[in-house]
Amino acid sequence: MPAKKSNSKKQTTGTTEEWFDRSGNRVVLVGKIKRIVFENDNVCKFSIDCVNKTDKGNYAHAFITCVQFKSSCDYEIAEDELVSISGRIQTTSYNGNYSTQIVCDKIYEEQ
Repeated sequence: MPAKKSNSKKQTTGTTEEWFDRSGNRVVLVGKIKRIVFENDNVCKFSIDCVNKTDKGNYAHAFITCVQFKSSCDYEIAEDELVSISGRIQTTSYNGNYSTQIVCDKIYEEQ
């Protein structure tokens, strides 16, 4: 005799932050802060220089654009400071152009 199918729907509850933790859209980066641009009192955009060692022993630099909202981070950033950040990937479009950036949740000073 086959098993009965359940008609109950799976309910999702929790905060938006808990949903992002379950969604898999999480990023952790370590690098030096470069090119800080303050758009206004609540938004700061910057690049983080992540260094990778290639198979040939050379170093490759990846400059990744990040955005920090004052409401989500209490940490003041400074250029050329080594930090680790956690956040999520966000892609936006404007006038047919696409931009991918990291929206920071936490910023930690590395030692």
